[in-house]
Amino acid sequence: MLSKLFEKPCIMAIVSDINQGKSLTLYYIIEELRKTKDFSLYAYGLRKDIKDCIKIYSINELEQIKNSVIILDEVMTLWDLENRKLKRQIENTLRLLFHNNNILIISAVPENIKKFISGKLDIIIYKRVTYDDFINGSSVKKSILNYQGNER
Repeated sequence: MLSKLFEKPCIMAIVSDINQGKSLTLYYIIEELRKTKDFSLYAYGLRKDIKDCIKIYSINELEQIKNSVIILDEVMTLWDLENRKLKRQIENTLRLLFHNNNILIISAVPENIKKFISGKLDIIIYKRVTYDDFINGSSVKKSILNYQGNER
C-alpha cells in the first residue's frame, strides 16, 4: 500500500510534535520503498547515513533533481519562509520539483506548516500532534480537525 503513494509526482508531509518519530518514519518509508521500487534518493537533514543517498545542502541543489524521491527532514532549517525573496524561490522550486517528476517528502512540526506550504501538500501523514500548535486557517489544521476516526 505504501508504494501506491509513490506512483506519481507529489508533495508529501510528515507532521508531528517534537520527538515523535518523524525521522524514524522517514527511514521506515525508505526501507519499505526499496523493497518494491528502484529510485534515486536525495536528502537534506537526515542524521543517519543511508546507502545510495545523495545529500543536498541548498535550495539550488534541490532544483536540479529529476525523477527522484527527495526527503527534507526538519524542512524549516532549509526554508526561511519569513524571507520574502526566499519564499518566492521556494514556490518556484516546488513547481519545478513537480515538473521534474519528483516526489518530495518534508517533515516538520505543526507550527512550521504555514498556510503557504499546507496549500501545496498532496499527502499528509500525521503522527502525534498538538492541535493548538497548528496555524489557524491552514489546510493541515482543517484536515486534522475534520477527521473523526478513533485515533483522534
